[in-house]
Amino acid sequence: MKKKLIKFKNFLLNNENKLILVILGMLGFANSCIPVAEYGCPSADFILTGTVKSAETSNGIEGIQVVMAYDTMTTDSNGEFVFHQGGFPEDTEFTVTFSDIDSTLNGHYKDTTIQVQFYAEDLTGGDGNWYEGTASEEIEVELENK
Repeated sequence: MKKKLIKFKNFLLNNENKLILVILGMLGFANSCIPVAEYGCPSADFILTGTVKSAETSNGIEGIQVVMAYDTMTTDSNGEFVFHQGGFPEDTEFTVTFSDIDSTLNGHYKDTTIQVQFYAEDLTGGDGNWYEGTASEEIEVELENK
């Protein structure tokens, strides 16, 4: 039996028979006993909701520019915003910047920057594969007049 295996191996390694090796490899015979690796990347969704208010009046401020990671938006008429950011399912910190870009339309407010922390253990709703779920934070930011 051992001689037959050696002869078969020599037959496959012969220069004239490399095409057979290529075909067998393409069909998966080269690694048929090895577990198949799953391709992909772990991911999670981070949701930040918040309200931007005036420190003096506690009313929501419309038109404040909010920047988180690579996304930019402005607050609605109630001073509210929502960010959906994807990323790796690990402890993640985002820098969020608030800027008054409409001049004196709703008052004139100082720019503010805060750090928002999401924790991997807060992720919920994962599918058990690559998607680890969602973590959310809700914040309230007060801007001071200039």
